[in-house]
Amino acid sequence: MANGRGTTDRGDTRSARELAAFTAMVALLAILSDAAVGHALLWENDPYWTYWITKTFLIATVFGLGTAWLGTGIGRGAVIAFVHTIVLTVYYWTLSPIGLPSHPDWLDLEHTWITGVPVHFAVIYLGYLLALWVWRRRPLDDVPAGRDATAARPRARGGTRGR
Repeated sequence: MANGRGTTDRGDTRSARELAAFTAMVALLAILSDAAVGHALLWENDPYWTYWITKTFLIATVFGLGTAWLGTGIGRGAVIAFVHTIVLTVYYWTLSPIGLPSHPDWLDLEHTWITGVPVHFAVIYLGYLLALWVWRRRPLDDVPAGRDATAARPRARGGTRGR
């Protein structure tokens, strides 16, 4: 069933290949926003290289499974970003320093739960929204060149929106 944007209710990742491509884009844009906004601008710190690798894989895992299960969309992305933030924060407290710096200033109550939860949610969700925006504007094989994915998808699938 179409949801008005020319996609199914479960999102627009129709194959495993598309799911993997979307997940990789989310992981890269989310970790970039975490580095640029969260760590560089707000906390003014730079974690060890293992943090970036571990967190990128965690983002990819949670968003890959979440997107496969829930699909894509602004609300669905918020739910998946929230789940990721809780998983990350619990990971901080239980498995540190595996993949994380062991410096006590990083994992105190303020940096983990008080500022960590809202900041990590915001920057990861920002990365997801950027990926979703790019994803919805990708060229499609079944529409004429020059049309973006969001505008072209309803006509390509027989919809009437935009006529």
